[in-house]
Amino acid sequence: MQSIISGASNVMITGGNFTNNGPGNARKSQGMDLLTKSIAPGGFHNSGERFDPPKCHPETRVAILKEIMSWVEKFEKTCSFLWLQGPAGAGKSAIAQSIAELCFTANLLAASFFFSRTAAGRNDTKCLVPTLVYQLCLSIPEIRSRVEEIIDRDPMVLSRSVDAQFQALIIDPLLHTMTPRFSPRFIIIDGLDECGDQSVQGKLLEVLATTVAELPIPLFFLIASRPEQQIRQAFDTPPLSETTERLALDDTYLPGKDIRFFLGEKFKAIRQTHPTHAHLLPSWPSTSDIASLVQKSSGQFIYASTIIKYVASPRHRPTDRLKIILGIKPPPKNDTPFAELDALYHFIFSCVENLETALDILSVILFTVKGKVKRTPRLVEDLLFLQHGDVAMELCDLHSILDVPTPPDGIDGGREIRILHASLSDFLFNESRSGFFSINPEKACTKLTRCFLKHTRCMGVRRRSIQNPRIQVLGQNLMALCVKAQVTPELLQDLEAFDVFAFLDHVWIQGAATRESIYSDMPAFFKWCQAQTSPQLSKSLYSRNLSSWDRHLKDILQPYSKSEHFMPFLMLPVPPHSMTPLFSVTSEPPGTHALDYRSQIPQHNKKNLAKFHSSLATFFSETFLTEACRNFYGPYQSLIIQFLKDPARAGEFLVDDKKNILLAKKLTEYLTCVSPTTLRRCTVFQTSGYID
Repeated sequence: MQSIISGASNVMITGGNFTNNGPGNARKSQGMDLLTKSIAPGGFHNSGERFDPPKCHPETRVAILKEIMSWVEKFEKTCSFLWLQGPAGAGKSAIAQSIAELCFTANLLAASFFFSRTAAGRNDTKCLVPTLVYQLCLSIPEIRSRVEEIIDRDPMVLSRSVDAQFQALIIDPLLHTMTPRFSPRFIIIDGLDECGDQSVQGKLLEVLATTVAELPIPLFFLIASRPEQQIRQAFDTPPLSETTERLALDDTYLPGKDIRFFLGEKFKAIRQTHPTHAHLLPSWPSTSDIASLVQKSSGQFIYASTIIKYVASPRHRPTDRLKIILGIKPPPKNDTPFAELDALYHFIFSCVENLETALDILSVILFTVKGKVKRTPRLVEDLLFLQHGDVAMELCDLHSILDVPTPPDGIDGGREIRILHASLSDFLFNESRSGFFSINPEKACTKLTRCFLKHTRCMGVRRRSIQNPRIQVLGQNLMALCVKAQVTPELLQDLEAFDVFAFLDHVWIQGAATRESIYSDMPAFFKWCQAQTSPQLSKSLYSRNLSSWDRHLKDILQPYSKSEHFMPFLMLPVPPHSMTPLFSVTSEPPGTHALDYRSQIPQHNKKNLAKFHSSLATFFSETFLTEACRNFYGPYQSLIIQFLKDPARAGEFLVDDKKNILLAKKLTEYLTCVSPTTLRRCTVFQTSGYID
């Protein structure tokens, strides 16, 4: 080495320290080494830690991949963010992975980070910025020296806040370095909802929005996540709301079709490669089995993926395991067919603060009949005696498995709350799977019944002249829920105060659909009441409710009490809708109708006759039952017959032998004078055996 004082003579030096700053002793930068130690390699799209990551099966998700790639490749973008959001298990990570691979191959990918709540280093933001910066140094090498310089100058920058790291390690290098105009600028961040707590998720999105705004040639991001509260709020707030395109994984992209194809291909592979493939029929599984699995998937790939992993196990027979999935065969002890799906549900429900209320809301959706009345947030709040706005608040952490619309001002307006996973009820009703989060159907029905009974005590005056969605739901569900409920002293006490007559009075004007529901449930309800015996009951529930039912029947039959033929007609073994030809006013000459009421009508003109016949037809087609009610007419008719045949109950409406003989005579006369066409339209005679 050349002396630092070469050429000098007669020099004596004592003490002191000397440093040689020549070219050979230049200090090597430590910046990249420090950066490398701070990254999470598992966040890369092609990391070894994520070997064989989930990605879209060939020939599936074609439309959504094409739409995302079209956005990525668009040179002039109006938005810097694309938010890919969807329910839990919808396949967001698989789509993000496929996009990452496509963009990496096309030299469009600048960086990526795949969060995972179960992977250290990828379940918070600590390693996010270093991992992105490391990849940016590879995809945009012009910024590397500036990044190293910044870390050399301040090694602790890697321990600062996410905001500070973005400013120092991404914004600064891109602002102070000449980079090629067409260098990769696309960054993918997947699974944001699995990053730390929700406040961190919202803050990170704010930082990203600030980062994009400060760059002359901005980065652009694909953010894939579930629609959790803080994430939704961030995307709904400026500046993100103004710079984000949204892509929802819903039925628009026909996920059921993709899942059907995926299942078909996977079962084909099982038939070809499983150790027992020689014993698997080419027709296995059946078309109906595939359809059942697609229906249970509800458009969510996690269900389909989970069952394929379970069925494909080389240590078990695929046919047996599929039967377990379909519920045909019980699983062996300690077997967990839906382990991956259950873990997801457990995590989602663990985030719910007020679990009891959330499960009560879910019970309304799961146990009430889905009729014409929409189970909107506002209606559910009214049914459960909650304050308006409570549903949105209590379900804010469940948007990944529920569609929770913003309620409008009207009680029955807007969309209803919808469960996005058909498999959710299987999870909730199976305590061995859901544990603390389970719903006991009998107990849930008891709670709902008591809640609905409370509404009946608050109805006020009878027969309001307006249709009410809340009363329609009560009418369509109260008795059915009661029959399924777990009998408790509290429930019996509430039922003892239940005024069936007043309840039916209110239900009466709520429309035919509501009446049909309650009349179809009534036979089972009376049978259930008969079985309830308890010392705490002051009077039999059955006798109490039967008296109310008799009052109701007398009330609605009163307008028809003068007809000597009408009551016997209710006892014929056919649904009333089949009798309407008998009451229609046609061009046939007078006397051709068995039930000619002219002698009972003050004014014998056709207008009044038509009006009377119309009222009878209306009674049959709307007041009692319609064509859609064939299945339950028999049990319901038995209640009417019991009333009409009991002198103590029926009074003036009693149907005795005299009235039956008179009806038979009229029907016989009808056969001799009615036209063949009308006769064949009337199933009364066909069912009764009068005609072939």
